[in-house]
Amino acid sequence: MSLVGRQELEALIPHAGAMCLLDTVQNWDDRQIHCRSETHRNVANPLRFEGRLSALHLAEYGAQAMAIHGGLLCLLYTSPSPRD
Repeated sequence: MSLVGRQELEALIPHAGAMCLLDTVQNWDDRQIHCRSETHRNVANPLRFEGRLSALHLAEYGAQAMAIHGGLLCLLYTSPSPRD
């Protein structure tokens, strides 16, 4: 599927601003997602401690990718139901 930008990502997860760690979705389908991020290089990254990120923070990047993937799938497969 098509490229998804930062503004659309923030609409899919409960994180915004600096805590939205992913920059774009490069490609996705119903089985996988490929995201891009440069936030690990940002000295103002809110997960940094003493100027560094821990390997543990990879879990948050992965969790955000999974949440975004779920949100995109929900948008794809859920249509509004007709009202009576």
